[in-house]
Amino acid sequence: MTNITLAPVQPDQPSHLMATYGRQAISFVRGRGAYLYTADGTEYLDALTGIAVCGLGHAHPEIAAAIADQAATLIDQGKYYEANAVLKKAEDRMRFDVIDGTGQPCQIEIEMLFRAMGDQKAEDVLKGLELTGLWLNETDTLDQSVFLFGWPRTGRYPPAKMGGCQWRGVIADFNAPDIDNWTYDFFVEGKLGLNEEQENQLKDVLGPRFGIGYWKQPGGLSKDPPPENIQNLPEGYYEGLLLAYANQPNYLRRFVHNEFGAVRNGQPVCARRKLKPRQSWRPRSSGRSGVPRRAR
Repeated sequence: MTNITLAPVQPDQPSHLMATYGRQAISFVRGRGAYLYTADGTEYLDALTGIAVCGLGHAHPEIAAAIADQAATLIDQGKYYEANAVLKKAEDRMRFDVIDGTGQPCQIEIEMLFRAMGDQKAEDVLKGLELTGLWLNETDTLDQSVFLFGWPRTGRYPPAKMGGCQWRGVIADFNAPDIDNWTYDFFVEGKLGLNEEQENQLKDVLGPRFGIGYWKQPGGLSKDPPPENIQNLPEGYYEGLLLAYANQPNYLRRFVHNEFGAVRNGQPVCARRKLKPRQSWRPRSSGRSGVPRRAR
């Protein structure tokens, strides 16, 4: 492997190239993985890759095949149109062999679209999506607007002309929240904000599909029943949380024992030290006659 020593910018660059970047006096003809090669076979470690790109290496067969597949479909449509046709290449498809309602084996295919909220508005991220269902991860950390704008996007795929949806809904997972979190009232308590008339109308339309189902998992240290998903966690995972949250009892409740957190405003009184016993009063000389004052 050869080190590169940057030379002065070449003054005789072709006139048809803009002088945006100062080009060095070296040229590469091919690459493999993290290495670049000149025409004479000299090998260099590529520590730059490019400007504003992801460093995925050179000539990776799977990446090359994906690029060729996309190039055969659509290379670039600029920034003037919706990018759905391009983005679909980056979505994940999963296939499962399942047993249907009649007891017969069948295969289902699920297309997953992943979206990160970040600092974006829920309306901007979710508007225009045509979904069968929506899965919200760590829902107690999301603003309620994600549900409010996400729910109306479900039940739209497949469309009615293709047979319509056999199911629509929102799945929301979360650790036991503080009881003042919106997920507690909505999902746990089932407070939908509907009056009796509105609720009856929805029941007539949706039938058994109306309502919220809530399932609470056992805590991380529960013995009977044991915690779920424990086989996918490192050994001693929840025991380690006991150490991490030793001084955070509310975190222990929520993240270890899966119990709802208490609402706390301000700091607890004497959280780290015990109150001293109240002192009894005793006479103290005041230098004058009369009733003695209390000790302070």
